[in-house]
Amino acid sequence: MPFGLLLDAGTLRNFAACDALALLRDLCNPHPEPYWVEAVRAEIKRIAIEKDGPARTQCRYMLSPTHGSWLGAPIEPPLSGQIEVFSIRLALASVRDHPLEHLGEAESIWVAYQSGATFATDDGPAFAYAGQRLGSSCVTDTVGLLRNGVTAGCLTAEEAVEIVVQMRSEGRILRRVHPTPLTRAAFE
Repeated sequence: MPFGLLLDAGTLRNFAACDALALLRDLCNPHPEPYWVEAVRAEIKRIAIEKDGPARTQCRYMLSPTHGSWLGAPIEPPLSGQIEVFSIRLALASVRDHPLEHLGEAESIWVAYQSGATFATDDGPAFAYAGQRLGSSCVTDTVGLLRNGVTAGCLTAEEAVEIVVQMRSEGRILRRVHPTPLTRAAFE
C-alpha cells in the first residue's frame, strides 16, 4: 500500500501553532492518507497530557476530531520492522535522550522507505538521515511544504512568509538552514 506524505510531530506542531492545520490538510491532500505513524500520534498525545501552555493546547487541537481526523489512522510498523526502526532511532539519538525521543522520526523514515513516501520533518538530524536513506527528493520540511503550496496556488509567497513569522513568534523552530527572517524569495 503506497503512502504519499508522512509528517513528523514537530512539523505538525508548527502548523498547529499558528492555527494552520487546515492549510496543512490542503497541502497534504494530493497525497493518500494516512499522514502520520503511530509513534508521532503517541508523541502528540503524550505532549497533550504531560505538558502545559501552548504545547499542550497545540497538541490537543491536533487530536480533536474536528481538526485532526484528516490525518487518518496512524501507521504502525509491523513487528518484523521494529529492529530496523530501533536502529534508525539509535542513529538519530544522543546518549541523554528520552527512550521515546526520535521514535516518530524513525518510524516515519522506515515507513517512507518501505512505501516510497516523502517524509516531512524540521528535525535537522532526521532530515539529514532521511535524505541519505530516502533520497533528497523524498524529504521536506515546513518551508518545503509551504513552498509547494505556493507553487500549487494554495497560498501566496507573502502568506507563506507570514505563516513562518507566526510560527517563529509562537516559539516554533524551523531547520537551521532557513534564515531569519525568511523573505518571499524563499517561496518563489
